[in-house]
Amino acid sequence: MEIFIIYAVVLFVYIFFPSWLKVLVFIINIFIPDAVPVVDEAIMAVTILATLKS
Repeated sequence: MEIFIIYAVVLFVYIFFPSWLKVLVFIINIFIPDAVPVVDEAIMAVTILATLKS
């Protein structure tokens, strides 16, 4: 349960990162094994695309 709270906090902070930092964190996150293998990468990709689109 605590790990999901940590993921939520990190994701909330991640939303406010600049675009270049989002891409860097996304690349690092691809190589880090996690409990939810695809969901966090998908959310990160969507936020990167939304940032680049605007």
